[in-house]
Amino acid sequence: MAMHGNLVETFRLWDAVMLASADRPLPAVVLERGSVLRPPAESAAIRAAEERLGMALPPSYVAFLSYSDGAYANGCGLVSEAGASGLLPAAGISWLADTAPDHVALWVETFGDVPLDLREARADGQDVVSFAPFADAVLITPMVDAICDCLVPVGPDVDAGGEGFEVWETFKEGATRFLTFAHWLERMIATPWVARHDADARRLTPALAAQLASIERWRADPDFAWYAIRLVRELAAVPIDHRVLETLDRLEDGDDPYLRLAAAQAGLVHRPDRARRRLAALTASAEPTVALAAAATLRASDHPAVSDLPRSDQES
Repeated sequence: MAMHGNLVETFRLWDAVMLASADRPLPAVVLERGSVLRPPAESAAIRAAEERLGMALPPSYVAFLSYSDGAYANGCGLVSEAGASGLLPAAGISWLADTAPDHVALWVETFGDVPLDLREARADGQDVVSFAPFADAVLITPMVDAICDCLVPVGPDVDAGGEGFEVWETFKEGATRFLTFAHWLERMIATPWVARHDADARRLTPALAAQLASIERWRADPDFAWYAIRLVRELAAVPIDHRVLETLDRLEDGDDPYLRLAAAQAGLVHRPDRARRRLAALTASAEPTVALAAAATLRASDHPAVSDLPRSDQES
């Protein structure tokens, strides 16, 4: 994806892709707005955050706050509970070390002496090896069980993104870097889009028979129906097969609106014209989350950044 020149376009497409990924009812505030984006931050609020931190925030992140003061989604996906936070508003960002001092100290102590990657060796989606700058990380999402997204300052000698900060997705086992906030959003657009560009999904997808059996198993469990929905979307990453089409047919005609949505989304790869008709019909679904997600799917699939992803020649 090469969208760096139009940040507003990136923000809007990220919003659509996040909405399209819904697998359970969304909070009322998202349904009412029809968006995971929030009202813009006042410039005074952004300046107050910078003064509180004692540093200027990176340009693409400031542009996002100026367009949407936080969001009801983050690197882990959509917020599904009322009152929960995705990307924090300007007034909510803080030093990670203030929130989780022991966590930060452990990583800095253990991997702070590892040499920094050279600027020319840095790229989006890399595992972080040196945690030397982690002590100065700025938390931009809530921290949940050692998982969070943060801005990490980098010196000009290693700054491959040109904004003075990288975004790190942190988890229990380490962290993944993105060169700028805008690059991070763009990767989220490209990767979750119905699993077509998700190398991990393709690599980890089991044998098709096992995948289909797992769908049947989990869709029967109300507590894990969301997992069945995710598995159905991953059918977009598997080679075309009559069993895939038969499964999509059955789910598209079934009673569960979320599974109908997921089947139509996976069908965008295998039989795009039919899938678009199905999605158009779902925009009138009685389930408001499904209606919103279907409309967002159509909006995103028409965008040049995703409309040229590989498709099957199969149509029916």
